[in-house]
Parts: sequence; C-alpha cells; structure tokens
Amino acid sequence: MNMPDPVALRSRIKLRQLLLLEALEGERSLHKAARRIAMTQPNATRLLNELEDLLGVTLFERSASGMIATPYGGAMIHHAKVLLADLDRAAQDIALMSRGSSGHVRIGTMPSTAPHILAKALGRSAENEPALRISLIEGSYDMLAERLLRGELDIVIGRTPADISMQGLRVISLVQEVYALVSKPQHPQAARPALRFEDVVDEGWILPPPQVPVRQNLDALFRSACGRAPPAMMESQSLFVNLLVIRNSQLLCMMPMRTATSFEGSGLLKRLPLDLRGISDPVVMLLRDGAVLGQGAQHLVEWLVLEAQIQMNTAGISAQTAHPS
Repeated sequence: MNMPDPVALRSRIKLRQLLLLEALEGERSLHKAARRIAMTQPNATRLLNELEDLLGVTLFERSASGMIATPYGGAMIHHAKVLLADLDRAAQDIALMSRGSSGHVRIGTMPSTAPHILAKALGRSAENEPALRISLIEGSYDMLAERLLRGELDIVIGRTPADISMQGLRVISLVQEVYALVSKPQHPQAARPALRFEDVVDEGWILPPPQVPVRQNLDALFRSACGRAPPAMMESQSLFVNLLVIRNSQLLCMMPMRTATSFEGSGLLKRLPLDLRGISDPVVMLLRDGAVLGQGAQHLVEWLVLEAQIQMNTAGISAQTAHPS
C-alpha cells in the first residue's frame, strides 16, 4: 500500500470532508450525514470518494446497520475531530482576544495531584498574563487523557497508571510526590512523639481506591512492616473532602507532604510521626503529541516545569538537613 503524500493531504483535503467524517460517525448513513452538514448526498458521495482516493484506502464499508468505519476510517475520524476541535479553539481564542483576553488554557488535573505546583504556576500566570482565561477540569486519568487526545484539553497533570499506553501523548516528568499521615489536631495519636505501623493499622482510614498505585504502595508498606494493610472506612481522592472529613472524625488519611505541611501550618490538621517515605508517586504533565500550544499554554507548561524543579531542589535541601551525611 502506498503511503498518503503529506503534501497532497495538506493541499487537497477539504474542511467539508472532515465535517462529513465526523457526521458519518454519528449517523452511519451517507444521506443523514449529508443532511446534517447541509450537503446533498451526491456531493457527500463525491467528497468521500475523493478522500478515499487521496488516502488510497477504504474508509467505510456498507452493512445492514449502515456505514461502518474501517480501521482506516476510525483513524481518520479521530484526526478529523481533533482538527475540527482545534478550529473551534481558534475561533474561541479570537473571540476572547477581541474582548481583551489573551487566550484560553484548559487544564485537566487528577484529584490531590501536586496542588502546590499547579497553584504556584497559576499564580505566576495571574501575575504575568492577567488577561489569560484558565479552566480547570478535575477527573480520572482515562477521562482526562481522552479529552486531551480529542483536543478538548491543552494540559493534563496527574499520575499515570504503569500499564497504560502513552500513544499520542507526550509525557513530561514533574516530581516524585511523597506523603504524610495526617489526622485532626485533637486525634489521640497526634500527641504521641513516635508511631509504629502497628499503632495505626487498625485505626479508621480514608484511603484512595485499591486500583490507585499509591494505595497499593501503602498496603505493601504496611504488610511488610506489620503483616496487614489498614482497612478503608472511606475511599476518596478528593483533597478537600478528605480534609473536611478528618476534621470532623477520628479517621486518618495520607496526604501529599507539601499539602499536609501547609494545612498543618494553618492549624487545620496534624502530621503524625509515622515515616511514609517508602511511598512515592511520580507526577507528570501530559501534552497531546504534535499539538501546537498557544502562548499562554506554553508559558504555563514552562512555569509548571519551573515550579517542579524548585520543589525538587527544596525537597533535596530539606532531606540533607534532616539526614546529614
């Protein structure tokens, strides 16, 4: 099979062909798809035939249930949707700029993931680009990665499961996040100068779901230290829900170290003296491979990397101070 000529694709592919591909995915009927994009069926047939000739492959097969995309068709539908989303994004940015904004950046973030890095980077953005509009969307890895691949998000920050394919994504490592055990300040365990794993294993716990790697690491650490893992009375990855619950209960919770330190300084919780340094969690930034970021998004990427470097350097200094060689 001859590979499609990229130069020919750029010069000959038509926007209405992309719209037709998107419509065909939903309608599975050339007549209905043509009507959806205000086109006659003969014109739709001609455009589809021209696109298949240009690519040298069959994109759709006719069946009793309608037009079914071939693997080539599925790939082209995906890319058509991404290109159309980029065009929609361009129109939105122009509209925002005409009203005085410097653009719009959409960031996906997973629960409780490096909030200090994101907060510091957003602070830099607010200071240096006050006209930039920023949207934050919180969700699971699967949902955010899919939206990123579709062009609906610019940046995703979070943890990636080890067994997940990164195809179509560019991965930038930020930090190795470490954790602290926390409770409300009045918790009975909070007054003790030191704790062992067996002292807290039977307490009530708020824990991430079992499939989350940091939960698996915590379970393994406890099993190694005292033979069993703590049971979860509540499963949650919401940082602020967890904070509210532990302040109103006797439950314990694990929390990113920097976040726990900040909350402790405000009197909202107490870090307990149990060493969880055996647990660390890589935090990464995901970008769509090949995507061209706007100026505001590119600046945010740079500030996120800068804040991650500052955090790692600070953590290194703190570790050397606490454990001099």
